[in-house]
Amino acid sequence: MDLLANALAFVFAGLVTSAAFVYFRSRGHTIAESGAYGLMAMVMLNTWLAQVLLMTGMAFWLFPAQAAILAPAAWMITRRRRLIGSQVRSALAFMRSHPVPCLFMLLAILFLLSTAAALPEADYGRRVVNGFAWPSSPARLIFVRGDQGPPVALPALNHTILLAGWQPSRWAGIASACAFASIGLSTYALARRYAWPQTAITTALLVLSMPRLVHRTLVDPGEILPAAAVLLALLALYRAVEEAHGRDMVMLMAAITFSVSGDRLCYLMPAVLATLSVVILGRRYNMTLWIQAVRRQPGTLMIALAIGIVFSQAGIVLFNLSHGKAWIGAPAANPLLFNSDGIVGAIANMGRYLMQTIHLPGFIDTFCHSVFGFSPLAGLLNIYHATIEALSAGKGAAVPFNLSWTAGSRTEWFGPAGFLLILPSLVYALWRGPRRLKTTALAMVVYWALVALIAAWQPGNARLMTPFFVGSGFCMAFFLPPWRIGRRGLLVMQLLGSAMVAYTLWP
Repeated sequence: MDLLANALAFVFAGLVTSAAFVYFRSRGHTIAESGAYGLMAMVMLNTWLAQVLLMTGMAFWLFPAQAAILAPAAWMITRRRRLIGSQVRSALAFMRSHPVPCLFMLLAILFLLSTAAALPEADYGRRVVNGFAWPSSPARLIFVRGDQGPPVALPALNHTILLAGWQPSRWAGIASACAFASIGLSTYALARRYAWPQTAITTALLVLSMPRLVHRTLVDPGEILPAAAVLLALLALYRAVEEAHGRDMVMLMAAITFSVSGDRLCYLMPAVLATLSVVILGRRYNMTLWIQAVRRQPGTLMIALAIGIVFSQAGIVLFNLSHGKAWIGAPAANPLLFNSDGIVGAIANMGRYLMQTIHLPGFIDTFCHSVFGFSPLAGLLNIYHATIEALSAGKGAAVPFNLSWTAGSRTEWFGPAGFLLILPSLVYALWRGPRRLKTTALAMVVYWALVALIAAWQPGNARLMTPFFVGSGFCMAFFLPPWRIGRRGLLVMQLLGSAMVAYTLWP
């Protein structure tokens, strides 16, 4: 039975993604935009469907509902088969023009998909999330009282529902690989607003080469999916500003609310994105136009609300509070401690995160220690103790500060691109960027500062920074114009990014 369910999952993912791609491409979206929209639309459709069926007590209808969606998806693909053929030829021509980044990104995505198909279920993810044990059968629904008393606190379902015992065991891997691919396409689509294709594809490769992004794609859909949703929201926001359409507003609402995860700060980034959207769209369109648009397309508004209400997890929060439980589930797996030292602790935490961003492959530290008798990690820690620790006396931190460049660990960060390119790109965007990019960069910096202010530093807080680095990556395209970095320089960066991907995926 599980084999059949997994086969249906792969077929569903392929057909629905292709149908969504055709839909958006036929309406004027670029290939990259259509691909990013299509991949995440498929993931969000499956997740929304699973949540609605679970909350209505009909989770056992998930597979029939998925099968029913395949018919219209196949019809749309058949109807637009000529369009698909032309887009495949265009994509192949683009790949021939940019062989290094395209080849390595394609190989990485194929590796992740093959991993989703091949790894045993226990190797991908646990069925226990934040202290909540999913029932093995939809018959034992969590919305009714069981034999052991009142129900336990429910976790946020947007991403953890992929690990439910009645879901196909490969769904989490499929969704994570699709989110990884969507991040690359969304980054390229946003980067093209500020750079030529050569720079934009280099930017996408460098974002996908971040070690934590690759490793968490393999083991934690609850981290990669919200990050992909954040970037998708930025893409939908840009499109809504450039050419307002109801479908982009629906995708914007869906992406913002789908970025709600199971962490104690799960509403922080959605709040930042919502504020950013109101500011940018309000500056572009006045309220009169908004009211007129709603009156012309009431169906679009209803669809957006239906998606947003489910993905916002408002029902989960109300259920937990009404039963006297923790509002977003038990924090056993990813405990979050709060900063009780105010502004001083926040400033110290920002320094800690900045120090932690200096993240290189572990073999560099080993090589330097063996050949030169010097450890870069030890040197950074000495600098930390002489500056941040001496000035803050440990304020803002829940545990003593430490650095680790261990590959694949829970505390792994974002590689050379994070410190050497993304952070300088944000500063440059704030200084010289056009107004929309400057506002977006400011929103990302505000998120960074709020995390430092609210959460006490601990190594596991790296997961809170994944949306920040993923959402900020496309700023590199504005930072790397052709008159500063020529074709040879971009080729060198592509090779380094490709080497980073290969090193990260190496067993």
